[in-house]
Amino acid sequence: QRAYIVLSHHIMAGLNATEATANQKTKSIILFYKYAPLSDDSDKMYILRDALETLCSQLHLKGRILLGMSTDAEGINGTLSGARDDVEACVVALLGKDGFSEEIDNRYSDIAKDFWNKSEEFSQAASVPPLYLDSKEDFKWSTVQSAEDLFPDLKIKLVKEIISTGGKLSSLKLNDTKQGYLNPEEWHEEMKKLNSAGQDDEKSNTILIDCRNHKEFQIGHFDGAMDPNTKTFEQFPRWVKQNRAGLDGKKSAHVLHWGHSL
Repeated sequence: QRAYIVLSHHIMAGLNATEATANQKTKSIILFYKYAPLSDDSDKMYILRDALETLCSQLHLKGRILLGMSTDAEGINGTLSGARDDVEACVVALLGKDGFSEEIDNRYSDIAKDFWNKSEEFSQAASVPPLYLDSKEDFKWSTVQSAEDLFPDLKIKLVKEIISTGGKLSSLKLNDTKQGYLNPEEWHEEMKKLNSAGQDDEKSNTILIDCRNHKEFQIGHFDGAMDPNTKTFEQFPRWVKQNRAGLDGKKSAHVLHWGHSL
């Protein structure tokens, strides 16, 4: 009888595992951000917030979106998940009516057009260009097999900073954030110079700093990069202040995240 009970438990466990696997679905995830002038008027910002909430709700997307309240250097930072077709429709909408060359699926055309109209309404109210992403390459895609939603709900918040620095960098102007960025070819050339000189060489005046968190640094980093050993980017300005003596007079190259360096 004991053997029968044990065997029954194994059979039921196997059936439950099979059922769980069968219930799993492919969930798509997009990450995106853009610095752009918006508004520091909450009433105007709620026009854009409501437009994004309607768009995501109609596409059954869940996740988190931060909208930075500023007339200059803030913008949008988001992570959304859902079915592939729904996420793709969201990307179409976020690229703007002039930013996507492919034809919109009829299932989503009204949703996208409604979002564009509301974006134009915000644009006119705030006297700024509509908040659209520049290209498909601005979205980082990934997929996960899961029977459950990856986020419990959809939250869209109005914040002072879309990437928190504890207010340390919130005074930067939008044009200042564009200074110093290197394209891939320029970055590789700098890495060649740095590796040939050697970071420990007294003649080298360049240091390489990985601004990502410690966990990301451990997963992979450039040879010779310094690890500030932070958990969040908010801690990085404090690390700079604490290590200013060793940084003064140096030319620094920063890894912000894979694909974005300066």
